Amino acid sequence: MTQTYIDAINPQSQVAEMHLYGSIGNKIDGDLFARELASLDRQCNQVNIRGNCPGGDVLQGMSIVSAILSMVTPVHVYVDGIMASMGAVIAVCADRVIMQDFAKLMIHDPFFSDNGAMTAKQRKMLDKIRDMLLGVLMRRGKNEEEISRLMTEETWFSAKEAREMNLCDEILASNRAESFLRLTPQQIITQISAEYQPQNQNVMNLTNEAAELLKLKAEATEAEVSAAVVALHGRVATQTKRADDAEQRAKAAENELSEIRKAQAEERKKEAETLVATAIKDGRINAAAKESYLALFEKDHEAAKTALASIPRRTNIANQIGGKDAAPERQAKLEAMSWEQLDKGGFLADLKANNRDLYDRKFEERFHRKPSKQ
Repeated sequence: MTQTYIDAINPQSQVAEMHLYGSIGNKIDGDLFARELASLDRQCNQVNIRGNCPGGDVLQGMSIVSAILSMVTPVHVYVDGIMASMGAVIAVCADRVIMQDFAKLMIHDPFFSDNGAMTAKQRKMLDKIRDMLLGVLMRRGKNEEEISRLMTEETWFSAKEAREMNLCDEILASNRAESFLRLTPQQIITQISAEYQPQNQNVMNLTNEAAELLKLKAEATEAEVSAAVVALHGRVATQTKRADDAEQRAKAAENELSEIRKAQAEERKKEAETLVATAIKDGRINAAAKESYLALFEKDHEAAKTALASIPRRTNIANQIGGKDAAPERQAKLEAMSWEQLDKGGFLADLKANNRDLYDRKFEERFHRKPSKQ
């Protein structure tokens, strides 16, 4: 779209500049200005509005006010000359107001061109508009009674007075303050407007490919190209953020899955160790086979589990034979076994405690000496 009021967008700082020079509803189409301003929201870092406006149509002016108040992107208003009536309301609703040291603000009650011939409906509408303007002006920290009085009296403020009233945040020093003291507000408006030169409105000849990509005409102005590039950058940034967010979610899911797998592996390891220890205890496998079975569990947990479960339990020889008071046939079996068989059977300790004579004889057979008495 053709940018009527957007002068330029700095490609480095991403600061957009607009001009509000002239009467609203006459030289300035307030509704169009509001739309162009809104189109910059979230597309650049800051919007600067250069103002030199005597006021004008209240309803069109409120469109601009509404756009400023709804912006996420900060809006700064530079009062280059005069911001009066509706122009002053637009200025003070910005995030920051900067005035030239010779500039002026003026606020007053809203009115129709023929107040005397107003209908009751029009008067009611005017009262509502006045209340809206009061609310906007009160954003600067003044109470309703004070703002109402200033509006009724049609009050002019120099830059210094506006700063003292908190209607201005900063004053820019110039070498023109003294010479401008002799000028009327209308003369200031005229002179500042005459000095205004739109920036970066040179027509550019885009290639068909570039024009199609930016959705512009081939003869678009630099301002239009800048705005389109900013918009394209915004869309790319949005897509990049979405892609980054998706990547972060994928990484989080991958990390969560990794933790789950790690916990499952730890559980399988504990189960394998428990199953192997139980198999050794109940005689299904020898202790020497422990590491081999653990390696088998590591390779194929379920197969190792099945294989281990299929091994029958061995009967404990010590339980079958008993001590020295066991039945004669059991004692005979015990007598017939070698030291190594008794050791492998796991009942030497029991013999030592309960059948010391047999234990000592087997010891002497194996080691050719008597065991120490303990």
